[in-house]
Amino acid sequence: MKTLWGDYYFDEKTKRVCKGAQSKGQKPMFVQFILENLWSVYEAIIIRPDNEKLEKIATSIGATLTPRDIQHTDPSVPLHLIFNQWLPIASAVFDIVVVQVPNPKALNIEKIEQLMCNKSRRFDTLLSENQQLKQAFINCSSDDQEPVIIYVSKLFYVNKNALSQNRHKSLTAEDIAQERELIKQKVAEETTTTNEELTNETVENDDQSTTEKDVGDSIKTESNENMNENVFLAFARVYSERLKRGQKIFVLSPCHDPTLFVGKNLNEVSAHNISHHAHEFIVQDLYLMMGREF
Repeated sequence: MKTLWGDYYFDEKTKRVCKGAQSKGQKPMFVQFILENLWSVYEAIIIRPDNEKLEKIATSIGATLTPRDIQHTDPSVPLHLIFNQWLPIASAVFDIVVVQVPNPKALNIEKIEQLMCNKSRRFDTLLSENQQLKQAFINCSSDDQEPVIIYVSKLFYVNKNALSQNRHKSLTAEDIAQERELIKQKVAEETTTTNEELTNETVENDDQSTTEKDVGDSIKTESNENMNENVFLAFARVYSERLKRGQKIFVLSPCHDPTLFVGKNLNEVSAHNISHHAHEFIVQDLYLMMGREF
């Protein structure tokens, strides 16, 4: 990976990486192995359209393009299709983050102490119980016996519709039938309340007018009302133990003072009542962030 950048080239005869690409008139490795492959795709689709060449490129990289995709009048369609299959940006970025971001076990002692106390305090002034957590950072273990230590580096909000569990799902015949019955009951109750003199026959006729479109519109309206709001997500790094749904944890701000909790029973009093810089929190959902997908 190091020689992919800089003044290096690949010698086809000796099968070796050599230095001095510019002085020897050779293509740098980044140009040869990265840019030229990208250029060839753009050339076959946009600059000099060549369907036969595009089919060969798709086959060589394992991408699937139908004849309709290849012959599409809008060149951006096959371009997006081939790149989404060949180099999906979310997976590519995630993979390189895993490779390049330092392992938590590689943390030095100074960095651990900086994470555990703010700039206004020294590590050796913390309570002994807090100082003992330093070993949990060093162990970086996922064992259930270890304390849960998580560092939240970013907090942001997204619309509820963007979350995986809230994405629109197509209704099955059974779902439509159930919703129809619920709407029938609701219509019957409202009709009875507003006009007690209505006969059962009239109510039945009104019920029969309920169509699948009414069901879909009702579901869509209720869904839009519930989903038209934002929720906050925290981007965090786990240094000890694991996060699980339904788990109770404490969110501590940089101004948190652990001395305020000495002698306090958190089963009897809320953490927030002791300090405004500590909050009890129940983990609801966990997400793997891949680009815009959660």
